[in-house]
Amino acid sequence: MLKILELNPQLRDFEGDINERLRHYQAREKELCGNEKDLTDFANGAHYFGLHRKGKGWVYREWAPGAEQMHLTGDFNGWNRTSHPMKRLDNGNWEIELDENSGLKHLGKYKVCVTTPDGVHDRIPLYARYVTEDASHNFSATVWAPEQAFEWTDADFQPKRNVPPIIYEAHVRGFTINPNSGVTEKARGTFAGLKEKIPYLLSLGVNAVELMPVFEF
Repeated sequence: MLKILELNPQLRDFEGDINERLRHYQAREKELCGNEKDLTDFANGAHYFGLHRKGKGWVYREWAPGAEQMHLTGDFNGWNRTSHPMKRLDNGNWEIELDENSGLKHLGKYKVCVTTPDGVHDRIPLYARYVTEDASHNFSATVWAPEQAFEWTDADFQPKRNVPPIIYEAHVRGFTINPNSGVTEKARGTFAGLKEKIPYLLSLGVNAVELMPVFEF
């Protein structure tokens, strides 16, 4: 008997439904994680999937169990959709390694070309850390690998004690994209644009900001 049924005997009439939900959960967990990982590994997928430095080169991984072929394409290869095939790994994972002379560099654009039974599709990588939009409203993943890493300067910050938080839940694009938002055109949809709005938030009495999601646009 499940522990929840021992703690809540009134649920015993629904034991069949609860067990069925548990079976669905276990099947989905196995599909997502395989036999060697757990949900923590899956939740931390950004440390494995996506584009990462490997030595002086790069490694890119994607989870696409329904794909027949995968290729990496971008301005580093003239947007060639077949020159850089990815290797199929276990559990629906795909991988490609590129050396330091591949042409991938900071602010370079890239996508993943996915071949399925429905055809060939260019997609933004699921774990892209930075996505940009061009004048034709075409979105691409963008390499973020500056020579000098960002230096944090607020490690000693501590919120005021015994002060109740007045939280503003902000979406970076929605909060800054409006031409009448008071944000300069170049900064709209960016953290810099959000920074420009801080005096406005302070005037409302806000003392905490919650970002949803933590992306620029």
